[in-house]
Amino acid sequence: MQRNRVSISFKGDSKYVKSRTKQAFKKECDINTILKKYKNQGVSIPLGMDPNATFGDFSDIGDYQTMIARLDDAHRMFMTMPAELRYKFGNDVSNLLEFIADDKNIPEAQELGILPKPKVEDSGNGAPEGAQPPTGGVPAEAGA
Repeated sequence: MQRNRVSISFKGDSKYVKSRTKQAFKKECDINTILKKYKNQGVSIPLGMDPNATFGDFSDIGDYQTMIARLDDAHRMFMTMPAELRYKFGNDVSNLLEFIADDKNIPEAQELGILPKPKVEDSGNGAPEGAQPPTGGVPAEAGA
């Protein structure tokens, strides 16, 4: 079986070939002309940069898949919270994460049961740190 080669021919000089492109706009559409114009006006062009972007070393958060898994876990845990508590955060896990990230909210988060309350350190005698021993009365062993 013989294959026929297919090609498109643009015979003739370009001035004879009808073009749908308007060459009158060639210069103003040139990216170099556009950038030069902004540079001359003193305007910096972020070229797709988000003006609110944050730059830093975020290598400790892991890769994309790990981050997605962590966010999925956070969402799953959020959904196990009581409905009233979820309502407090607009039923949006990102509001909860933002709330917890602010250090001034830690006591309230502990009170709500979102974060664990700080453990009181044991002084070794069975009483909490800073507790005073009982006064008065007779020890049980002495009275026997």
